[in-house]
Amino acid sequence: MMVLLMGGAFFGPMPVASADEEDDDDERDGNEHVDKEKKCKKKQYGDKCDKGKPKVDITSPDKKKVTASMLMVTVDATDSISGIKKVELRINGGPRILLTDHPDSDTWKYSAPCDEGKTKKYNITAKATDWVGNSKRDHVEFKLTCTA
Repeated sequence: MMVLLMGGAFFGPMPVASADEEDDDDERDGNEHVDKEKKCKKKQYGDKCDKGKPKVDITSPDKKKVTASMLMVTVDATDSISGIKKVELRINGGPRILLTDHPDSDTWKYSAPCDEGKTKKYNITAKATDWVGNSKRDHVEFKLTCTA
């Protein structure tokens, strides 16, 4: 039953979308979801999209001039979504050195002997890579005077 009031205003049951129209809305929402998944396909980690680069920081050495009996490098690396898969070092442009982590730690360490009594300039780059392939680098330069 419809009631027509002055001025042509209509009061009665509110129009409801048909089942077909509701399905169209669901398909549109579904397509938007699929589009988001396509954009994240290569960076998907579980149900999360990991497009962010990991954080990497060479925490030691932290000075421009170092005196020590060994070359020692400490790298902190984290990734809040997929985690760190690997950390690599390059020393003075040499080959990549894969560091192994310690369980339940975000710290990777490297040490190597040095030539006693000599001072050598080092150029070190650390690269952290997460489980979906995002990576970031940190770099330090310093002089190491090797002692006994």
